[in-house]
Amino acid sequence: MHLLHVTPEMIARDSARFRQDTRYVEWMERIDSVLGDSLGKEMKDVLGADQQEVLYFHELLSNAYLEGTISHDDLMRYLGDVLKNSQTLYMLYLTDSQYRQLFEDSKGETNAAIENTMENIPEFEIMNPETSPDDIREQIASERLGHLRELYRIRAKESIDIAKRLDSGTIDQDTAMKEIDRSYATYRDSAKHILSDEEFRLVFGNDELPIAE
Repeated sequence: MHLLHVTPEMIARDSARFRQDTRYVEWMERIDSVLGDSLGKEMKDVLGADQQEVLYFHELLSNAYLEGTISHDDLMRYLGDVLKNSQTLYMLYLTDSQYRQLFEDSKGETNAAIENTMENIPEFEIMNPETSPDDIREQIASERLGHLRELYRIRAKESIDIAKRLDSGTIDQDTAMKEIDRSYATYRDSAKHILSDEEFRLVFGNDELPIAE
């Protein structure tokens, strides 16, 4: 993770804020409900700290990708490493039975599931349900595909910003929905200018939304 200049001090300082994150709360509730008293407080604290780090790196890497600091391949590789390191911790501290109860999988099979998950991180937004990412890569010229990836990064950044402002109370639900619709329309209309009609239908299907204002 040297590419992003992350230090242990930064991780310790910044990861703790994820204790209020819904994903953290729900995961710790699952640990309590599945494993209960079979884990002591010290072990739960270790697993909780690990989950905070996973969420920290997920945000850090996602933002780096959306800002263009790292490539999609880098994103998949680094996130895969983060998840595998986390699984190593669970494999070390949990018994085979505890691990299977928590993950509904054996210790030897989880990393394969992580690999499958990494393959599904989107590079672009596909609105046509009949189109796969492989269809996009095979049928759209590489230069235009690069432009489409850039448009997706912009839209994803806008969506994250809207969600943060909604959570902070800066905007209300109606405003958020209007901004999301406007962001999508801009993404769609920008794509229409760089793709051929056939390529546009491949990505968006029969999208008839009005032009963005």
